[in-house]
Amino acid sequence: MILRKKALVRELAESAVIKCDALPIGTKVVVLGSSANGFGSPNSDLDMCLQVPQGAVLSGEEGIAAMGKLAEKLVEAGMIGVDTARLTARIPVIKFDCRVEVDGYESIIECDISMQNPLACINTGLL
Repeated sequence: MILRKKALVRELAESAVIKCDALPIGTKVVVLGSSANGFGSPNSDLDMCLQVPQGAVLSGEEGIAAMGKLAEKLVEAGMIGVDTARLTARIPVIKFDCRVEVDGYESIIECDISMQNPLACINTGLL
């Protein structure tokens, strides 16, 4: 059941990405870390990463601005406690909570979404 909940959260996040005109068309949301490699517990947070299409580049101020607009779309999508305090980090991150219901059970999943974090994706695959 937790896998279905986390898959639903990823889909909700990706729908916000699709609605965010500051991100290149074709940007995807991928799950990484313990939720992807199976080492997480049912209470683990959901780590996600934006992967922009090959050839598209968002760096520096442009990337920070795009992530800020994505944060607005996440709020519009009903995400809770959207936190943009880490947008100026080396790898920009938005933290938020998502309320989901599957099979009549409601949960709040802690999430973070980063931008173009290829090392984390590689490490997830290695584990």
